[in-house]
Amino acid sequence: MQASAPFTLDLISGAEARTLPELLLRRCEKSPEAEAYRQHDPASGTWRSYRWSEIRALAARWRAALARENLAVGERVAVLLRNSVEWVCFDQAAQSLGLVVVPLYTTDNPENIAYILRDCDARVLLLRSSEQWQALAPLRARFPGLARVLCLERAATAVTFYLVAYTATNLAAFGVVGALSTGARDAEDMDDYRGLAGRHPWLAGIMAVALFSLAGIPLTAGFLGKFYVVTAGGGSALWGLIIVLVLTSTVGLYYYTRIVVAMYVARREPAEAHAAAGPVTETAEVVAPLGASVVLGALTVFLIVFGVYPAPLIRLIERAVSTLP
Repeated sequence: MQASAPFTLDLISGAEARTLPELLLRRCEKSPEAEAYRQHDPASGTWRSYRWSEIRALAARWRAALARENLAVGERVAVLLRNSVEWVCFDQAAQSLGLVVVPLYTTDNPENIAYILRDCDARVLLLRSSEQWQALAPLRARFPGLARVLCLERAATAVTFYLVAYTATNLAAFGVVGALSTGARDAEDMDDYRGLAGRHPWLAGIMAVALFSLAGIPLTAGFLGKFYVVTAGGGSALWGLIIVLVLTSTVGLYYYTRIVVAMYVARREPAEAHAAAGPVTETAEVVAPLGASVVLGALTVFLIVFGVYPAPLIRLIERAVSTLP
């Protein structure tokens, strides 16, 4: 019978690592590809394995994020999470900066959590989802020292909502373009949309809603998509990207408004039509197929309803995001 190889312990001495963050760093250096943790995902019912190199990268990201807060050594940062890899990495990052981590029970009631946040004068709060913050937000005045709330799922939720909103918006806008186009040419000139409200009010209304959503006008899904992205970016101090988004949205608003004005205010003169190219004329009959009309109507309702009441879509997105690795 062949004897098995002797088992050896890969220990790190106290001389090599004097603090817990140093211990984590030494372990990541010695065993970068070894398994560090396994974390269960209740949503998918699966386990995910994390290597030490991944843990080191996550901890470094948290350290960089906390360093941007300019917190003094000894200041408090609170954590409202279940036991998780994120908890470990945030904790080690905070300790490496000399911050004091205040753990909070996820099953505790908002009143108790608000009391602890005030008593310890926490400057930063890390939590899992926006629903946790919604429970604490009404008590915000009780812990005035809190300067930043970090939500693990907010950024992914914001980006996903933005993509869903703008996918629906572009489908609606280009659906109208398709309905106005003919076999000879596409409806791509401004002349094709002048006075459209008088000729085809249904298509003009759909296009107007789509353009308002693209421009980020309130009460449309496009507005909330941009709002959530800006909020998430502000929480991560990505001010450069926010400025770019605001500037491009301002420029886009000018061009989108021109089309809306052309549809509802301007009238196209027959002499302006490009007869040689066979444009859509005022006498041309545009009849969208029943299926296309239903889809365009549904997209328009989607943009308005979730621009006014986004909660159901947000909950659906958060559940989907929670299943991501």
